[in-house]
Amino acid sequence: MNEFATNVWVVEGSEPVQWYGHPYTIRMVVIRLINHPNEDKPCAWIWSPIPITDALAQEVETKAGPVKYICSPNKIHHIFLKEWSDKFPDAIVYASPGLEKREVAKGVKFDARFGKDEPEPPFVNEIESVIVCGSYVMEEVEFFHKASKTAI
Repeated sequence: MNEFATNVWVVEGSEPVQWYGHPYTIRMVVIRLINHPNEDKPCAWIWSPIPITDALAQEVETKAGPVKYICSPNKIHHIFLKEWSDKFPDAIVYASPGLEKREVAKGVKFDARFGKDEPEPPFVNEIESVIVCGSYVMEEVEFFHKASKTAI
């Protein structure tokens, strides 16, 4: 985990994933939530998870706290959601618009969704989210970590 800002880490995937025959590098972001409602200690927020290993899971928990949220920013960032949700069954897994309808995401148990008709996530006091529309292919959930002024 490479520290990007205070309480924000970027983790590069070790292998690219293939998408329509092209290799794409992958990375995830981990944020340590400090002022989370109903929690007496910090917890981890995961964006676009990469392949999980025991060492990575331990490092996330050591640096950021127990994994509380796992978020997909769009309907193609689903590949490693299930293995993270299996490793952290108490984490709340968020679906981006359109993801739940995809056959490839059928094995993932989504607990919450991003969308205009959905309730605000409990981490809104630290991380804002907005859905960016306009692409023919998909909608994207963009995030803003207030404390570090980091757009994700």
